[in-house]
Formats: sequence, C-alpha cells, structure tokens
Amino acid sequence: MARIWLTHRFGLHPLSAPGPGTGLANLGFSQGPYQSLNLGLRVGDDPGVVKRNRDQLKTLLELKELRFMDQIHGIDLEVVEDFSAPESQADALFLKRSTNAGQSSALAVQVADCIPVIIESEDLIGAIHIGRTGLTRGIAEVTADFALSKVPAEKLEVYLGPSICGDCYQVSPEIYGEIVAKYPAAGYKERENKIDIAAALIEILESFNISWNWFSGERICVSCAREFFSYRRDKVAGRQAMIVSY
Repeated sequence: MARIWLTHRFGLHPLSAPGPGTGLANLGFSQGPYQSLNLGLRVGDDPGVVKRNRDQLKTLLELKELRFMDQIHGIDLEVVEDFSAPESQADALFLKRSTNAGQSSALAVQVADCIPVIIESEDLIGAIHIGRTGLTRGIAEVTADFALSKVPAEKLEVYLGPSICGDCYQVSPEIYGEIVAKYPAAGYKERENKIDIAAALIEILESFNISWNWFSGERICVSCAREFFSYRRDKVAGRQAMIVSY
C-alpha cells in the first residue's frame, strides 16, 4: 500500500499518509505571495528558499529521496532509476517497486491549478501532472497506456488531488472550442467559455476501466479554497504538491 501526502500553502492536508509530519501546519520559509510552503522552482520565488522548503518536507516525512520533475505540459514520462540525476523535463514520474529500497523514496507532482494525479499499485507508483495543454496533447492516455502495460486495471488505484473547478476556469472561445471538440466532457458552461479539465480526465480514466477517487473524498477547487495556491486566482502563486511513496 502506497503512502500519499498532499501539501497546501501552509503545510500538510490532514488526510495525508499517517506517520511523520501528519497534520503539520506552518511549514515552509517563503514570503509574500509564495507564503509559505512553495515547492515550485519556476514561479519567481527564491530558489534557495524553495530548496529549504523541499528539504524541510523531505526531512519531516522521513524520506531518503524525493523526486520532483521539471514540468512542461507535455507527454513525456520518466521511469525513475537514479534519484541523484537532475530533474527531467517530464509530466509523469513512475517508480517500480523493484527499484525502491525500502519505504524512503518518493515521487512528487506540483501544481497550482492543474490536476495532481497519483497512481498506486503493489508494483508501480506514479505522479502525474495534467493541465489543459497536457490533456490536449494526450498525457492522460500516454500514462494510462504505460501503467496498464505494467499493471492490470483492476490492481490500479488512482487519486485526483485538488485542482481548479469548471466554474473558476474561463478561457477564450477559441480554446474552449479546441478542447471541447476533443474532450466533450470538458465543456462546463458554453456561454461563458468555462471548462472542466477534471471531468475530461475522469471520462478518459473510465474509458480505460481505471477506477479513481478524489484524494480527500470530495472535490476541492484550489481557486475557491484559499489554503491552496492558484495561479488563475492570484496570477503570482507558489505550487503545492502531491507525493507518493511505498
């Protein structure tokens, strides 16, 4: 059984994996709009402070290794074998149990409005970043195909973390038309050009016969819930993360 943690801007969500760090708040060292547990290196925050934030989290969770990725809204995935290598440009990380020495190596996906997705099974875990651009490029299908090539669908568990809801996600008419043409379930309010990326992702998962759950048992919108970072709400914002480990 994998362990899963969810951070927000001040600490750990109370439903995070039991054990070290559970329910901790007032974590992190970032200031201003990044206050305080910003885990994103490419959002304008001091990189040294972000490293302190990541190191603090890693220590509190008693992790030997915590692998982030340089997310680019693409379809590339990495099967992690060397945790000491530089962050790869990818939007999905996977780790095979045979690669993991004990319960101390973890994968992380960081987001502000996009969907953090965790895949877990007895033999494979994954952390996936899915936003509007990555969705239209096919990241959900690519990662589903990969996971199913390793583990039968009935043995996979998928958790969707907090992301922006349809009512808070307005786009241009051109973007609305483009995404709804490919994923009709993404259409939320046509008159207002509002889209729901999570609805499209859920439709994709179900087309692969992959079961899924909201991480917290119910949907949370990061734009509505102010304890989370949201780029669309604030324009300048840090990044929270979902983390998975055996």
